[in-house]
Amino acid sequence: MTHLRQTIRSLVHRPGFTALVVTTLAVAIGANSAIFSVLSGVVLQPLPYDEPSELVVIWESNPSQGLEQSTTSAATFVDWRERSEAFEAMAAYRYRGYTLNQDGVPRRIASVEASPGLFDLLGVPPLLGRTFNPDEEAPGNERLVVLSHGAWENRFGADPAVLGRAVPLDGEPHTLVGVMPRGFSFPPGDTEVEAWSPLTLDLENLLSRPHRMYNTVGRLSEGVREDRARTEMEAIAAELAREYPDSNEGWSVTLVPARDQLLGDTAATVWVLFGAVSLVLLIGCANVANLLLVRSAERGKSTAVSAAFGASPVHLIRHSLLEGVVLGSLGGLAGLVVAWGGASLLKSVLPQGFPRVEDIGIDPVVVGFTAGVAVLCSLIFSLAPALRTIRTDVASVLQDTSRGSSLGRRSRRLANVMVGAEVGLALVLMVAAGLLLRSYVRLTSVDPGYRTTDVVAVAIELPPARYGGPQQQQAFFTELMGGLRGLPGVEAVGAVSYLPMSPIGVEFDMPFSVEGLEATSPSQRPTAEYRAVFPGYFEAMGIDLVEGRLLDELDGTDGRRVALINETVARRYFPDRSPVGQSIDMPMAGSLEVVGVVADIRHDGLAARANAEMFVPYGQLPLQAMHVVVHTREDPGPAVRAIRQRILEVDPEQPVTEVTTIEALVAGSVAPSRFNMALLLGLASCAVLLAVVGVYGVVSYTVSRRTRELGVRMALGADAGAAVSLVLSQAGAVVAGGALVGVAVALAASRVLRGLLYEVEPVDPTTFVLVVAVTLVVGLLAAAVPALRAARVDPVEALRTE
Repeated sequence: MTHLRQTIRSLVHRPGFTALVVTTLAVAIGANSAIFSVLSGVVLQPLPYDEPSELVVIWESNPSQGLEQSTTSAATFVDWRERSEAFEAMAAYRYRGYTLNQDGVPRRIASVEASPGLFDLLGVPPLLGRTFNPDEEAPGNERLVVLSHGAWENRFGADPAVLGRAVPLDGEPHTLVGVMPRGFSFPPGDTEVEAWSPLTLDLENLLSRPHRMYNTVGRLSEGVREDRARTEMEAIAAELAREYPDSNEGWSVTLVPARDQLLGDTAATVWVLFGAVSLVLLIGCANVANLLLVRSAERGKSTAVSAAFGASPVHLIRHSLLEGVVLGSLGGLAGLVVAWGGASLLKSVLPQGFPRVEDIGIDPVVVGFTAGVAVLCSLIFSLAPALRTIRTDVASVLQDTSRGSSLGRRSRRLANVMVGAEVGLALVLMVAAGLLLRSYVRLTSVDPGYRTTDVVAVAIELPPARYGGPQQQQAFFTELMGGLRGLPGVEAVGAVSYLPMSPIGVEFDMPFSVEGLEATSPSQRPTAEYRAVFPGYFEAMGIDLVEGRLLDELDGTDGRRVALINETVARRYFPDRSPVGQSIDMPMAGSLEVVGVVADIRHDGLAARANAEMFVPYGQLPLQAMHVVVHTREDPGPAVRAIRQRILEVDPEQPVTEVTTIEALVAGSVAPSRFNMALLLGLASCAVLLAVVGVYGVVSYTVSRRTRELGVRMALGADAGAAVSLVLSQAGAVVAGGALVGVAVALAASRVLRGLLYEVEPVDPTTFVLVVAVTLVVGLLAAAVPALRAARVDPVEALRTE
């Protein structure tokens, strides 16, 4: 305890030194812990289900059509479930929504129709009541509902008596039979599902097999590995292709572990960010090690005296190790505060759709990680000064007549190596940040093919209880858009079933055939994304007409079946002729006359290529869910209020599912790239700052300990420029050496960024040249201040003092 008190007392007497070290450690450790909280909550923690490693998402796939993960039909799902032995259970589900009218205010809530066995498959019992019984898969049980814990609290005041109550959803009574526990969510993701209802299947009269609309999840049987399950499912898919060639030929299956399906590319991104922040930690440790090395040199004479009087090596290094532990502990505590703020900030700025955000936080795992990092850092930065202490040459130190002791040649070399390492690690981070910055600039400069400003989009889903027929649905949207066209400042109004970049919408991939193409079965035909539109959509979105004409009010109502295609369809399937006037045959749609070609657009994101798209009049494909788009000169705020008011005038009970702008959708589509770039830029900035402090500190100390040498040089005729040149050349050699090593590391490490870059190579010469130039300039600027101080050394005063 005596030694500990002495160590604390010595640190208190050097508040500037102590504050600098603790601040450096707080930033480095805190940033690490904040990113680790994301890594732990999102990637490392298992999914909140029973034995989550046994859960697998099952997709249909059709490689010839570029479809690796496609939903499946009810008939194919039933065949999978009945024929598979590798899976203990399977469940199908699909998203839907309910209109809940409470206190006269209609609200849209997200819900899922799921196989009754889903909850047993996941191994999560209800908090209250029950889930669904197996026999409730039969038609007639659609109006049973299980609530999420959040919906039970927020919508029904956590009233246990809600069970058995009939609640009007979509205007029809639904019976609440259960409440799930807090934290349960399925499917996991950014959409907060508030209710589940039974997915009912009429096994005697299933929908056609080409009608693929269901997601599927399965639990592997005990002892069955994923590769065996994949082999079995591929064999079942081959059987179905032989039995039902018109719908299943060419289709196979893809199995994805549930965790991988949820995380997608997020896991790789988080690991990259964690690797980047670990480099910041190493730079911080090197900085602190240099500071402690300098501090041990200042205590060199007192250490030598202790050694001369018989102090053991253990006694000599005790102070250095205790000092490191105290500083590491203070840095760890301060880092925990930084991590708490950093994790909260990260949760608020993570892009929409980032998985498992609710699991990010400072929990015992993160606290333990922070403590472990603090201890590890203490050992790392205490090692160099401790080794210097036990290697002190007692005789030479005691014979030195100066007031202190300078770093020996070996210690100076070690300090330079650590500074060079800081520079190299900072350069690696700067290269990564530069690559992401160039990628982001290129991505945001892509023309999506449609208007990105002055367009408001409103998602509306009509409840089937009040809008069960096509005529009622079309009448609602027609009346609504007619009223919107009369609003002040409105330029154009239209509607589409699936809005570009929107996370919600109705989309069909439909096979089609074209005269002149080789006849194939429907499952082998080319496909296009099939969209319903109202006239005015292309004008409101600013999508160019390439050939022919756009849709008008008569299309779809006069008996003619027409369609628009995009340039991709025209280029692929009408390479030597005009598609206008040609016919396209589609199952469930019949023969469609192509009346126009519209420009390709980036529908799924700025980085995604245009897909084959086909647009048909709403009258030919009536849907309950549509996006109404309004091109207006007015400010979006008043325009949105006017649109909401107009919807209530048409139907006072109709809720709005979502209101957004095209500008917000485009910004949201690049949010992951923007987040990655901003975070790496921030980490690179911290690394550069720490490296600058390291270069400045070592050069300053070197100058201060070489005052006599510089004085002698000037006394013998050297000018101030020579002193500056000497200091800068030595500092430049260290910076250049670190930069050279950093370039080598960056060339190897930058390849892990390939999946995060858009039209930028990981080894981009421009980025590397600019980063190296900036590194050299910043490093020399950091050394310039102490170099100029060396130029002002008074030879007489320096010699007299020394």
